[in-house]
Amino acid sequence: MKKGRSSGFLLLAAVLTAAGCSSELALERIRLEIPGKPEFLIKDAPEIILPGFWEEAGIKGVPLSPELNDHWKNALKREFKGRVTEKLVTWTNAEMLNAPDIWKEAGKGSPGAFLLTGTATFTTETRKALVGVSTGKFEGPWDRPNAWAENQNFSLRLEVVLLRADDGSVAFRKEFRDAMSTENKKSTPAYILRDLLDRISPKLFSAIFGSPRTLERYLLRK
Repeated sequence: MKKGRSSGFLLLAAVLTAAGCSSELALERIRLEIPGKPEFLIKDAPEIILPGFWEEAGIKGVPLSPELNDHWKNALKREFKGRVTEKLVTWTNAEMLNAPDIWKEAGKGSPGAFLLTGTATFTTETRKALVGVSTGKFEGPWDRPNAWAENQNFSLRLEVVLLRADDGSVAFRKEFRDAMSTENKKSTPAYILRDLLDRISPKLFSAIFGSPRTLERYLLRK
């Protein structure tokens, strides 16, 4: 677990503990909009082209690159005023990202446009842990029988690259990571992937559009 996320959980645990110690305190969740810090602005570009992503690793039954393109097509329409078009390229390896002629050809006829592409890794693993199971009877903390519980852990890594259609050069390159764990066996990998993309998108859009990010915080009120 990342240090920042760990400290967030510890802070929330402390807040909940404090709330539990006093019947006069109420826990309130609030949302804060944090202004974006653009690293490379493209909001005034006339067009964003989606050529697909190189799949470094995926999960069987999940067409990773098509899922990514579908997500970006819908998400970009809410943030970007220009055109969003799909022009798929045939991938042979990740080194294609360092070949300007390929992207210059893919962006032909779209002056001033950018190509949004990169590499993607989507993996899963099953973890088991012993947990105490309640029997419904009065019992002490050490009286509960143990049982194995399974968690399905999913990880998504995206290296997002923006390329200039005019000359195929790299304008922006950044890695994004997120993970999610679930005990619900009915949660499909495709569903989890969409959730992870919904969490990564605001970080990307903050970097390339200056879009604000929404953060959740907790307050104790009397």
